[in-house]
Amino acid sequence: MRSYVAECGFEDTLLHEYGIWDRAEDIDFDVLPENFVLKCTHDSGSTKIIIDKSKHLDKDNLTKFYRWHLKFPFGYKTVEPHYTKISPRVISEEILPHLKTNQAVNPEASIVDYKFLCFDGEVQFVLLTYNRNISNHSVMLEVYEIDSWTPRREYLAEKYKHQEFRAIPKPENIHLMVKMAKRLSKGFPQVRVDLYSIDGSIFFTELTFTSAEGRVDYYSDEFQLILGSKIRLPEKKCR
Repeated sequence: MRSYVAECGFEDTLLHEYGIWDRAEDIDFDVLPENFVLKCTHDSGSTKIIIDKSKHLDKDNLTKFYRWHLKFPFGYKTVEPHYTKISPRVISEEILPHLKTNQAVNPEASIVDYKFLCFDGEVQFVLLTYNRNISNHSVMLEVYEIDSWTPRREYLAEKYKHQEFRAIPKPENIHLMVKMAKRLSKGFPQVRVDLYSIDGSIFFTELTFTSAEGRVDYYSDEFQLILGSKIRLPEKKCR
């Protein structure tokens, strides 16, 4: 994935990689800086954010945690077989800039995650998520039309229409983010391109092919049909 992003010309948006290990026992905590992120390459939900290594690093518990996650067949649990083809490893990356000095219990609360809904290089909508609370798995969701930067809350499922929304200003570098999303999604019938914009800098997050394990419940039926109509699958070739 990192190679693909670099090949597309966006290497400067990648967070620095500190190390990658096949076994939990091989994680070299000594070479890691004071703040960093750990996560598995083959699953979702195994991310650990270490803001202050000298105070909050429990090597034994982290090793035990990742030993279990490396053995767990995540793709079978979520019926996403493509995950089973990824070699299970633990990766450590640079922490996002705004977290390095933030000692809050919920350091992700104020950041906006821009999730561009792309169809073979075309993008019209972006899903914004913010006020994410790791402890109770809650998050604010909004759909925006990119060109007019108009919130389309009618595209959310009923249970998400009554959140405490806040006005999200249009990022000054939105044109660069859209350009990046278009390039990274070119050639894929559908993919979600996730990006952060922090103090004018763009950071790549991930390419998501099966959002919410393919069971997206936060969009209205109308919006599901709109998105579905944009998918053009490649012609199937007979052997």
